[in-house]
Amino acid sequence: MSKNKAGRIVSKLKKRIAESEEINHSLTKIVKGAGIVFLGMIIGKAIGYFYTILVARLGAEQFGLLNLGFSIVSLVVTLSLLGLDNGVLRYIAYYQGKKDKPRVKGTIISALKICLPLSIFLALIVFSFSPQIATFFFHNTQLIPILRIFAFMVPFAAIGTIFLSCFRGFQRVDYQVGLSEITEKATRLLATLLLIYLGFGVIGASYAYLVSAVLICIIGFFLLEKRVFPLFKTKIKARYYTKELVHYSIPLLLTSVLVFVIVWVDTLMLGYFRTAAEVGIYSAAHSTAALMFILPTALISLFLPIITDFYSKKKHEKVKKLYKTVSRWIFLVNFPVFLILFFFSKQIIPILFGGGYTSSVIPLAILSAGYLLYSMSYTSSNILSMAKKTKIVFVTTCIFAGSNILLNLILVPLYGVIGAATATSTSFVIGFIFFTFLGYKKVKTYPFDKSFLNVFLVGLMAIVVAYYITKVGFFPTNIFILLLMGLLFVLVYIGLLFLFNGFKKEDFEILRLMLNKFKISVHLENQ
Repeated sequence: MSKNKAGRIVSKLKKRIAESEEINHSLTKIVKGAGIVFLGMIIGKAIGYFYTILVARLGAEQFGLLNLGFSIVSLVVTLSLLGLDNGVLRYIAYYQGKKDKPRVKGTIISALKICLPLSIFLALIVFSFSPQIATFFFHNTQLIPILRIFAFMVPFAAIGTIFLSCFRGFQRVDYQVGLSEITEKATRLLATLLLIYLGFGVIGASYAYLVSAVLICIIGFFLLEKRVFPLFKTKIKARYYTKELVHYSIPLLLTSVLVFVIVWVDTLMLGYFRTAAEVGIYSAAHSTAALMFILPTALISLFLPIITDFYSKKKHEKVKKLYKTVSRWIFLVNFPVFLILFFFSKQIIPILFGGGYTSSVIPLAILSAGYLLYSMSYTSSNILSMAKKTKIVFVTTCIFAGSNILLNLILVPLYGVIGAATATSTSFVIGFIFFTFLGYKKVKTYPFDKSFLNVFLVGLMAIVVAYYITKVGFFPTNIFILLLMGLLFVLVYIGLLFLFNGFKKEDFEILRLMLNKFKISVHLENQ
């Protein structure tokens, strides 16, 4: 072999090793960067879900009324923000990168000056017209006091959202997650526990929302002023580019409204066409199925910046590999969760929510299938955003939201909670198909590979084992046995993944990193 040929081979090997190391380094960054978000979301979702179970015990109708009130106030807060939460995030990061503090200050103050009066105005409208909203749209006068309490929440929730966006713009995700996922939800839970104990029922739960929103707004202001970027205790003179900020933000308002439609239209239509009790029954199933969206949100928080960096450098093979890897992680975790929710919904619902929610069983099974596919489309939609295909994302989101509205209009009046679950899950399937296909058109690869089949088969084997365990008498009758069965299922699932090569080399690198972060020294080998 000539020296030149040997040199070329060595050079290629070095290049491959360097590329592999770069990808592994990027995967490591995904875990580290998503760590705070993921941990915060796990804690926050656990607190939030416990809160859901607590309030649901007030009865399906009371639980439904609370969810209707919150869905209405969520829309009002979205409108009062005018997309400025997204604008603040973008311009703070942009001007902070240029070390232009006057414009950073001007961006924040401009957003507050617009948002505060508008949110107060909309809150007054909700408060004044709460009887008409409650009776005309939802045919239930018990909703009136809940809406009036929530109306007071609107300005605090809107300004609090601006502060949270500021923290993201300054890359203080610890403050943002700590406030929105832990402090707010923990405050709401504790306040609800106290007020329900004192006998205030659903009205007490409504006040708990108000208390948590006020607290987040106050803490957010003091953290911003004292720890991040002082607005008042500084001699920096603000430079205002309000028109530019508004022009950027207003189009994003429509996107925010579309997201609201995707999340809440089923609840609102159930309230309009059916009853508050059916809203409560549906909310129990929906909040449980929505737990499957934790992992995609956490991983994408760092996945997008890394893949954007690779895309800008035209490193398309790395983009494809990261795209597939993150998609596989999502499927690796969410598929067994789907199997548990789908096959054991009949046991899960009564244990967690009580006998009054048995009608939530079928909707939970349907929604879990929809959320599995929806979680898989999340990487594809972000791939398109990364490639600056925002028009495609917007049009696809319009189709997604439009199909959700149309299907709910058709199915909810006829089939109630099952119709709402079917409509929402079908729209999720439509979104999954569109985003996956368009993602393929952009990066020339699907997020799936042969390893998905291994995970799929292993999941089926694990659920068969769990099924036969219940047949021999180990049947979940309370929360402790349910948790024990869940743990057993996870252990069987992981064991089968090892046995049938369900893991890849990069999975062990990530697992080793996570164990090292907790000072656990374990030798892992890819077999």
